[in-house]
Amino acid sequence: GFAEMVPSGMPGPRDKDRAKEKNDKGERIKPKTYQDYNQWDTFVHKDLDKMLSDFDEEERQEMEEEHRLKLGEERKRIEAKEAAARKHIEDGEARKAEGNAALKAGDFPLAVRKYSEAVTLDPLN
Repeated sequence: GFAEMVPSGMPGPRDKDRAKEKNDKGERIKPKTYQDYNQWDTFVHKDLDKMLSDFDEEERQEMEEEHRLKLGEERKRIEAKEAAARKHIEDGEARKAEGNAALKAGDFPLAVRKYSEAVTLDPLN
């Protein structure tokens, strides 16, 4: 404070001690020269840009992996549907063949039942 000022107007020893205590409490220390600012700018530009590009790359890789997993799950669902459709077609063909055999053997009621099952399983055949 004012009472500790020496006659020349320069801060006294107590003022310097208080300033030191302030900085020890974690308050921001101001750079002493413009060179300190330049060093900070260099740090910020080089390291921050690298950190941001690394972060962006990691995020891109994570998104790509999530997309790949979703595509894999969708592919499995499609393959399961296709397998079920193929099974219906194969079962329909088998019932149709059984109906043909029953028709040749003269068992008309069995042939009609097998043809009906074939049409139910594969209506387009």
